[in-house]
Amino acid sequence: MKNIKEIVLGLVILGGVVFAASLWIGGNVFAQDEKGSSETSRKSINDSKDSITDLGQMDVVPLNDTASRLKIKRVEAPAAARAPEAVGTDQGFESEPNNSFATADVLTGTDGRIRGANFSGTTSPAATDEDWYAFTTTVAGARVYAALINSAASQQDSILEVIGTGGAPVLELDDQDGSFGGGSSTVAGTVLGAPGTYYLRATNFSTTAPIAPYDLYFAVRDPATITPETEPNGNGTPQALPASQYVSGTIGAAGDIDTFTFTAAAGDTVFVSQDLDPERNNVAQYNGRIGIGIFGTPGSFLVTSDAGTFDTIDSEAAAFTVAAAGTYQVYTDAQVAGNEGATATYNFTITIIPANPPGTCTTYTNAVSTPIPDAALTTSTIAIPDSKIISSLRVITNITHPNYPDLDVHLRSPATSNNDNGLYADVGVSTQTGAQVYDLEDDRALPVLFTIVNGGLWRPRPAYRLAWFKGENSLGTWSLDIRDDSSTVATAGTLNSWSLEVCEEAAPTGTLIYNQDFEASDGGYTHSGTADEWERGTPATAAQTVTSPFIAAFSNCASGTNCWKTDLDNTYDSSSSQDLVSPALNLTQYAGSIRLYWQQRYQMESISFDRIWVRVTNLDNAADTRMVWFSDHQTMGETVGLGASLGNVPESAGWGRYNADISDFAGKRISVTFHLESDSSINYGGWAVDDVQLRHVGVVAANVPVGGRVLSATGQAVSNARVVLADANGNSRVTYTGPFGYYMFENVQAGRTYTLSASAKRYRFSPVIVTVNDEITGLDIIANPGE
Repeated sequence: MKNIKEIVLGLVILGGVVFAASLWIGGNVFAQDEKGSSETSRKSINDSKDSITDLGQMDVVPLNDTASRLKIKRVEAPAAARAPEAVGTDQGFESEPNNSFATADVLTGTDGRIRGANFSGTTSPAATDEDWYAFTTTVAGARVYAALINSAASQQDSILEVIGTGGAPVLELDDQDGSFGGGSSTVAGTVLGAPGTYYLRATNFSTTAPIAPYDLYFAVRDPATITPETEPNGNGTPQALPASQYVSGTIGAAGDIDTFTFTAAAGDTVFVSQDLDPERNNVAQYNGRIGIGIFGTPGSFLVTSDAGTFDTIDSEAAAFTVAAAGTYQVYTDAQVAGNEGATATYNFTITIIPANPPGTCTTYTNAVSTPIPDAALTTSTIAIPDSKIISSLRVITNITHPNYPDLDVHLRSPATSNNDNGLYADVGVSTQTGAQVYDLEDDRALPVLFTIVNGGLWRPRPAYRLAWFKGENSLGTWSLDIRDDSSTVATAGTLNSWSLEVCEEAAPTGTLIYNQDFEASDGGYTHSGTADEWERGTPATAAQTVTSPFIAAFSNCASGTNCWKTDLDNTYDSSSSQDLVSPALNLTQYAGSIRLYWQQRYQMESISFDRIWVRVTNLDNAADTRMVWFSDHQTMGETVGLGASLGNVPESAGWGRYNADISDFAGKRISVTFHLESDSSINYGGWAVDDVQLRHVGVVAANVPVGGRVLSATGQAVSNARVVLADANGNSRVTYTGPFGYYMFENVQAGRTYTLSASAKRYRFSPVIVTVNDEITGLDIIANPGE
């Protein structure tokens, strides 16, 4: 249940407006379809912001009729009106390794979204990472709809495959049909055979550049549930989607537009997937479009198209997170006049993914109107009086400005590191009028890149992450920095208000079973690798904001004065692959839930070039290993505003508490590895680690007695015999038998395997292997025959 507390400085009105057409829907289609390159050169993306032309493939379809004027009204519907058959689940993040069908992440249900990153690392994962996802259908002839949506410049060229049971054959492959990124991938309507488990495989066309992050949406449909369209279903007479949210239709004549209504709740993410060759005959395919609306003022659809580039079987996909509960529409037509006709057929389906409950959240608002002058830095602050560990942040800005692309907007935390990170920059168009409400959170479907803003919920720009504030303490003064990067006359604006919602991370639970703060010693941690620079002490990396790369300051540890960093007083080195490795951590006596905690701060070049991750490994089986955290960062430093006078900003992730569930390693001996790797040029502040802990919730194996007698081969007691109890880690205990040959070890950890050995004059004994699950009082050790 969300707990909201409003702290308001003055009066504020925040919120988007969602419109649905009540009369005629038509007018011209104004394309803004500038398809970006799927690859960007190494240096060109290091120090420049991504731009809307990098993403391309977006049309804004306004709903205007110059003859009669479009009349629009706000329509809202309760969340209960949603079709339950098409409600999907947010399935979190991929796990690594998942690079084969045998290690595939399992997708639950028939609809959902999972987030991942195609690493293409230099060590592990391998140079060309594969991400496999398994899904199961009980319907013969079911069809799968999926899209791999990624939006970062230079990290677009994905490949998405549908693979049969057993990991073969490839049923369908798509390289270039995707949305929001020039090389994103979609498949729609792939026919599956018999019921069983099938796979989606996400890879990168490039063998060197990763795709990070990406969202993989999927839906599995029974063809028996499809419903044909009913004409007329355009021009203000949209057709209601059936309960299955699965329809078929035809764009049969020039100018034909088909629209369909559905309901969604506030915060829902809507995924639409369209099959443009449902017959699978590759006959006279047409360049179709699919979109979601209606948003903004005036009301418009956000429509995808791939500018005529499609693989053998064309498909389209769109995703959007809505701001308010209401009735929305799906829009479909042809991109190019003359594509229509009897063969211009389609099937499409939608999936609605409810927002994740954020937990306990508090909203703080500054509603004091603040002028935004030309070519200057404007700062507004919110003082948070509460000490909370941040699980996630949501930022809402309400700004009126005559030329929105002038604005670069950043958020600064009160942390000692003065963590300064972007929210959005150079977005929108000069024709926007009125207050624009940008509502930003990391788990939304799309970054804030398009001209339609009111009515939608967005992520920050692709280069930015609100997650860089995760784990910090909320207490103190937060700053919103707005840089107007134009000196054009009469383009001053106003910050009407802004809000910061802090969702609190739950306090650690369970028993603390391991704690290392690195104050007294190095804790037994070792480090090695190529260009290894892990050092223990107090960080002293100075900030550098004069020339690129812009370096963030590292001046303290999370606690105390000692922590680990990749070079205490400088950046990490080029061409490095360096590991900081914990000593053996013994979890053999623990069953149930175990969680790993650590504190970290980092600043890195784009994951295309430099990467960091945390890995847990079973020391008794090296193949039993898992990446439990990775960063999906873009380059963490940029020039914002008009020249250096307005800001060269070294962005970073501030000192924060992170955690990972490692319950699958209960009962094992493990090590934890902190890995950094870099390419041959351009290095940033690096990575610092502190305060590593393990906490356990569950059953601890009891300590029990183990004993018996040492006997000769004929059954006589052997007194004063030396008895050794050794565990698998080489730890041993020693005792001696009494006059009647009895021995006893107290407080032996249950749930482990031991070796018992005895020695005495004139006797030889063979070792005894025993697994201790409960107390043992009759474990006799008998001398070899003839002794």
